[in-house]
Amino acid sequence: MMNVICYDRHKPDFPRDDSGFACDLGVCLRECGLIEEASLRPLRESVKPLLKDNCTLVEIANSLREDLCVIGNLLNEPAPPLAYFIFFKFQRELRKETDLALNEILPVSHVLRQAGYETEAAVALAMCGAFFGFETFAAVYYERFRERFQFLGKASSELNDQREQKTAGRSV
Repeated sequence: MMNVICYDRHKPDFPRDDSGFACDLGVCLRECGLIEEASLRPLRESVKPLLKDNCTLVEIANSLREDLCVIGNLLNEPAPPLAYFIFFKFQRELRKETDLALNEILPVSHVLRQAGYETEAAVALAMCGAFFGFETFAAVYYERFRERFQFLGKASSELNDQREQKTAGRSV
């Protein structure tokens, strides 16, 4: 996973749309020595038609899902390779605009969750935190979802109050 977080595109001829992230993933896995060239051939063949079309991230993910599952079985990595592909997308979006309220990460994350890629999107967001810095990333994320955190905090403090009342009742 650290190899993926530290990877930076150095081939300017990759497509600028979302299909270019599949190219990034293949290069990253190969150059980091995580997978052999022969194991990437099916992925490369699956990516070729996507390079000509203007596919959405979910369409690309759906097209690559099977090949990335095979690659995931070959890797000794904690996260599915599709999460790395999504990370490259989120990383580009955060480089363009760091404010989560203004960039495309949250809408794209929502679409990915709706399409069944919740785990992959969550891992990609965590990787963004590692890349951009957890403190800054968490502060921005907290600001965006403050109401949910306040609700959880209120529920937690109510539970603590109930525990204290029960404990105080036993000692009397």
